[in-house]
Amino acid sequence: MLASSVAVPDDGELSTELSRESPVDKSPGRQLVVPGAIPADLSGLDDSEVLRWVRTFAVRERRATVALLAVLGEVERRGLHLREGYASLFMFCVKDLRHSEGAAYKRVHAARAGRRFPEIYSLLRDGALSLSAVAMLEPHLTPENKDMLLTRSQGLGKRQLEMVIVGMAPRPETRDAVRRLDVAAGATAAEHPRLSTGASVGAAQAELGGGNGSSLEGLSCQPLGLSGSSPDHSLARIQPLSPGRVKFSFTGSSELLEMVERARDLLRHKHPEGGLANVFAELARFYLDRKDPSRKVRAGRARPRGRKSGGNARRIPEAVKREAWTRDQGRCAYVSPSGRRCGAAAWLEYDHIRPWALGGRSDDGGNIRLLCRAHNQWEARARFGEGRFKRRG
Repeated sequence: MLASSVAVPDDGELSTELSRESPVDKSPGRQLVVPGAIPADLSGLDDSEVLRWVRTFAVRERRATVALLAVLGEVERRGLHLREGYASLFMFCVKDLRHSEGAAYKRVHAARAGRRFPEIYSLLRDGALSLSAVAMLEPHLTPENKDMLLTRSQGLGKRQLEMVIVGMAPRPETRDAVRRLDVAAGATAAEHPRLSTGASVGAAQAELGGGNGSSLEGLSCQPLGLSGSSPDHSLARIQPLSPGRVKFSFTGSSELLEMVERARDLLRHKHPEGGLANVFAELARFYLDRKDPSRKVRAGRARPRGRKSGGNARRIPEAVKREAWTRDQGRCAYVSPSGRRCGAAAWLEYDHIRPWALGGRSDDGGNIRLLCRAHNQWEARARFGEGRFKRRG
């Protein structure tokens, strides 16, 4: 059952309102319009009827959206998206509910805001706040500031709302961005789903535990195409911003983009926010540690030898890890009851199918699989109980 404080309209309330507001044409030869239905031929309606229809369905849309947000919040609370094979509520909205990435982003954040502060539902239903406004406010709302923020934000446009938020949480010096140059004719963002609209990145980061939304995915990108032109190195810039802070800007190839995206996924455990600065720093450090002569002294130092342990050690041998990685193709192997495989490529962890604590072997490749962190925790909750874990919200 949904919490009683969530003001979600029931079917009877909605039908009553539609019956009162929906235009009904009873003239000879015209189809009788039932509440909530729309005539097949709108051209025969007069102007007042058309306006009444559009206002009626605007009310209905807001009410249906509030109901959807309340149920989405419950889906996340119960972890049902994980059971269905999705590593995040965002991906559940995109793949299962068929929302666009931008629509999914807004609904995920608005659902979380509504779970924490149910009064938001009334503001959405009445049109005092838009879905976009609630999504923008959600990361900044606290019990202490919610009354002030929700009051100040009503009726504001996007730019005005951004100013309110910036006043509370100043932005960092720059935002990570990847843009493709020389757009090919006819190319669309849909051809390059990992570089789509700006909304998707915030949701992806929020879903996976990121913080500031910096990512390769969906950052102010234009429609993309592959031109085959060589990089223009004259565009490379290194611009000091403040003591100790430098802005980098350069042009690279599609191959470089793919490699950096993959490196970012592999570094999620160490750098959850996926910031480009951390990704490039790790890549540069990795190379220098192996190729820079001045660092080879460190590389040549004797490393402490691991202790040999008999029996069934918890640590998974590298050979077994390679076997599991190859078999699972570097993706989460969780399969939902309906047969859908998660397939997430980020936040991967090695999981004992039969838990090590219950006697599962670490040296048996058949007992080791790849799971994303969300599904690894989901499986652990199912096996050992909710009391050992904390769920979001």
